Amino acid sequence: MSPNNSETPAAPPDGPLAFASETTVQASGALVEVGTVTYRGRPFAALGSVQDPTAGLILAYVRERAPDLYELTTWEGVAIAPLRLVRRWKQWGFGGVRNEIFAWSAEVFGRTYTGRNSGPVMIVRMRAGKTTAAR
Repeated sequence: MSPNNSETPAAPPDGPLAFASETTVQASGALVEVGTVTYRGRPFAALGSVQDPTAGLILAYVRERAPDLYELTTWEGVAIAPLRLVRRWKQWGFGGVRNEIFAWSAEVFGRTYTGRNSGPVMIVRMRAGKTTAAR
């Protein structure tokens, strides 16, 4: 109940959040997404995802669709490719804290990309494997 004893709940003091993203194609052919969160009327923008087949680089997010079923997505949640969890292990991190590391693999742009991160909902940097020249 609000302080004025009305039955209507008070509006949240922070106001609503608004989300948006914009994807552009760079001259190199890379897809670059910028995500924007608007809070109290002020926009805050940051790099969302990058898909650059020329450089063999992907920066994207891991989403768990179901137990042991993962996919690579943009910041906005658009699916890029299915992900395969290759391995996970624990190691000591900064300050003596145990961290869990996840190794991923995905087929994107006809190439195999691999990368590591700290699990689902986190960003992952993936690099394309080396290709061999035709003999």
